[in-house]
Amino acid sequence: GSGRFHVFASMHHDAWHYFRSDTVGGAPQNHSADMPTPTTFKGTYPVLTTAPNGDVYLLIRSGEDAAGYRSGQLFRWDNAASTWSKVAVIGSSLNKSFYPDDLVFDANGDLHILFEWSAFAASPLRHELSYVKYSPSTGSFYKADGSAVSLPLTPGIADIIQPLAPTEAYVQTGSDPGGPGVQSAKLAVDSSGNPVVAYRYREEGSTTFSVKYASYGVDGWNLQTVYNASETKAAIDITWAGSVPRVYYVKSSGTDRAFMAAPTGGGWSQTSIAPGKPIERLSVERNDNGIDILYLVDVTNRKLYYGRN
Repeated sequence: GSGRFHVFASMHHDAWHYFRSDTVGGAPQNHSADMPTPTTFKGTYPVLTTAPNGDVYLLIRSGEDAAGYRSGQLFRWDNAASTWSKVAVIGSSLNKSFYPDDLVFDANGDLHILFEWSAFAASPLRHELSYVKYSPSTGSFYKADGSAVSLPLTPGIADIIQPLAPTEAYVQTGSDPGGPGVQSAKLAVDSSGNPVVAYRYREEGSTTFSVKYASYGVDGWNLQTVYNASETKAAIDITWAGSVPRVYYVKSSGTDRAFMAAPTGGGWSQTSIAPGKPIERLSVERNDNGIDILYLVDVTNRKLYYGRN
């Protein structure tokens, strides 16, 4: 908020690496000691977003390995007071690890939270993609249907967007055990403030990750397959473009790698957004003028591409 720059860098089961500019346009300074946690804290996968009032919210996985937990914790930067505080432990379950995915504010000032679970201590294959909404004005947490939930959440307690398939199971391994599961997810809100989600899911009997889309309506969560013709990378994003979603994803091979998908009739149309570029990672932000700003990464050639859609 107020033009100050917040950076959480190089954190994979590490102590805080937090930098902030003290003045607008100033060089970031090390403010790791500002974080309201014990000195033994170790964090992974920090995800941040800015509230309408300039506050900053941070979702991160905490490592409490000796106790068999890796919980998801939410922190708030009070922009007026220039201080951090801990809001809540969002999710915590014995022999499970919490994976933060995304944070998005809606026009009402409510915070939408997306996350996954894996077997302890970590796994490239996750399960039970989940959602919960936080109201800063009341301090309460809700499912998408408005029903209140208590914290910390455990698997199966929050909204389960992608439930376990019949043969899907938590497997305690540091490598991909195969079988069905989730990997990577992003969140947006539609014009009514309802959550819409893009994610990758490996179906039963498949060896590749499909691109999926989930939306919430009066009948609950509706799941659709956006793309499943070839393997995809762990790079995905979503925006809401007026009246329709745009899902961005990356194929693992081919001349064109980065694509945008939008609903057309009963299916999804696929559009290449970086022809000829071997894109492996992407991030998309919709600006206040209704333009999708694209950040596309060619890892092999160490290039970052900027685009508008």
